[in-house]
Amino acid sequence: NLAPLSSPDRLKALIETKMIFSESGRAPFDLFRNRIMFPIRNTRGKTIAFGGRTLGNDKAKYINSPESSVFHKSHEIYGIYEAYKNNRHIDKLLVVEGYMDVVSLAQYGITYGVATLGTATNQDNLNALLRHVSHLVFCFDGDTAGLKAAHKAMHNCLPLVQDGVQIQFLLLPEGEDPDTMIRKEGKQSFEKRIAEARPLSSFFFDVHSEGLDLEIPEHKGLLKNRAEPEINLIASATIKAAIKDQLYALTRRSYNKGNYNNANYKNNSKFQKGGKWTVSDPQRRKPPDKQPRRRIGHQALQAP
Repeated sequence: NLAPLSSPDRLKALIETKMIFSESGRAPFDLFRNRIMFPIRNTRGKTIAFGGRTLGNDKAKYINSPESSVFHKSHEIYGIYEAYKNNRHIDKLLVVEGYMDVVSLAQYGITYGVATLGTATNQDNLNALLRHVSHLVFCFDGDTAGLKAAHKAMHNCLPLVQDGVQIQFLLLPEGEDPDTMIRKEGKQSFEKRIAEARPLSSFFFDVHSEGLDLEIPEHKGLLKNRAEPEINLIASATIKAAIKDQLYALTRRSYNKGNYNNANYKNNSKFQKGGKWTVSDPQRRKPPDKQPRRRIGHQALQAP
């Protein structure tokens, strides 16, 4: 509890920075009470804000300092200063959901883990990440909220996908997060998961074909309906064309004669081999009887 321990001048400064809230008729109270505090540093290593993870059952698991003249949460990345400090060169960033995930990964030697600030990865977050690297691996918890966050991140990535940008998605097993997973299986196994993360183009169809059976023509239409508006958001003409080709391959018409050779057609002579034509050759028709060609003599063409 900072308020009772602070001098009047310090208390005023803490209220101005919104570390402490003061309301009329109520004693000043700490923003981060009953929370573990994490310093949020910019790329120069200066502490510009704090994040707090609850120690109890608060509705908000994580909260951040309010925005200020030096802190805009959509433009900052938790752990980016530490990533640069521990790596001479960063070729990719592993983007996780929580501060504790970043800390645990670093403890086990994965020092390129970072977290965005806020409840969802928006385009400002993505622009901030892509200013540092062109290869991002998003890692999400294996629960409903994690899957929803992955879908949101994928959607927001599409307008920023340029040639040379590589984006992958890693969904952990249900009930797991990076903190618990790295403790269970260690660095080597976790990095194997990272290496096998789904590329954006594959994850795109994982998301949009969810719940569909692409053997059913109507479901092919549903996939096309879902995917086409999203494909048009992609910035890179090359990647857009490649994903359109994948969509065509998944939704193109296919003729499977086995679909027709069942009991529904056994009483229809047209679908039986002894009939005039069969389903295996629907265009086959009985040729018309040949008629002798009439010859017209030269004399018949002359006028009388």
